[in-house]
Amino acid sequence: MKKKYIIPIYLLLAACSSNETLPTTDVDPEQSTDVAFSASISGGGSTGRADDEPYKHNQFILDRSRIRVVNTVNYSTPDFTDATEGESSEYKEYKYTKKVENENEINFTPYQENGFNWNDIRPTAASFIFEAACYPSEYKYFSEVAADQSTLENFWKADLLLAHHAQPLSQRYDLVQLKFHHVFAMVRVEIDLPISDPYEAGGFPEDAITKVELVDMQVGYHVDYTSAIGNNECRTVTASGANKANISMYHLNPDEEPVFEGNVRKQHYEFCGIVPVQSIMNKDLVRFTIRTYTGEVSNDEQPVIDEDKTYIFHPGAADSGMETTTINLTQEWITVLNLSVTHTPQQTILLNAKIQPWDNAYTEMDMSPVTDTGE
Repeated sequence: MKKKYIIPIYLLLAACSSNETLPTTDVDPEQSTDVAFSASISGGGSTGRADDEPYKHNQFILDRSRIRVVNTVNYSTPDFTDATEGESSEYKEYKYTKKVENENEINFTPYQENGFNWNDIRPTAASFIFEAACYPSEYKYFSEVAADQSTLENFWKADLLLAHHAQPLSQRYDLVQLKFHHVFAMVRVEIDLPISDPYEAGGFPEDAITKVELVDMQVGYHVDYTSAIGNNECRTVTASGANKANISMYHLNPDEEPVFEGNVRKQHYEFCGIVPVQSIMNKDLVRFTIRTYTGEVSNDEQPVIDEDKTYIFHPGAADSGMETTTINLTQEWITVLNLSVTHTPQQTILLNAKIQPWDNAYTEMDMSPVTDTGE
């Protein structure tokens, strides 16, 4: 009796993917075999439309944005680190070259004429797997988030966008459409200060807030490449490592003028920072450096200002306005803290908190931090 063996087709494909180059008989001799890419940012699109909130970096920057792409085989972890001199890198780099009307057009081309060729790359199982990374601003690999985010360039530099795409074997030679996701969390602090009489001790002058920091944040991160995810979904990225830093936040609205609310003049401030996803547990979260009047006058009869009075927001502190002690930052979301600072008594309190979409794919919702019970 003859024995029959049934070998699953995906095993045959996987074996072929790691050892052999696929035949090219299905391509027209005049057709290019270069791998072509279009890329968009989740919620932003690839068309380069005007963005009224550029701090979110939801659009690529024409003639400047670059991405790194790796064709991973058999579920390997991609290496996006900068290539050392004289050695080749695992990734190929592509640059953003034009605005397009839809995602079916090429908008990224090889940087320095060095791209992928379909005849040189290998599939895993039934698909060609592409992992891609975008490091905004400097477009260089980093393993830790930048601590100085006080300028727009440095703020963008702290961002990281990743894409995962599986191109079926049947779509070999077709356009590869990458969808990038912001993989960190953003913290946005909003605060209104009353503008005081110049001779009121502890009162606030105009442009009182000079610096805002996220305190003692984890800056290293880990990307989970071992878990299976759906096509074009977001990789899970969390804070890792022992290194911590104070994050100098970016001032979103430095030119905002004071306005009257009834008989009180107030000035609105907004600051943002980007960090890997982590939990803020029973610790100082935000530190403000605020200019205040001393109530004294100088020799030339001008009000004296104390330039570096410090205010702290500590979730769960008795005067913070929160009963909870833990805030869980969320990947791809912006945690918004609406705070109030008073000078008599000196305290920072939470008016409300919410998470809002980093992109346009979600609906804003109230945030209810979870109390750490120790269970």
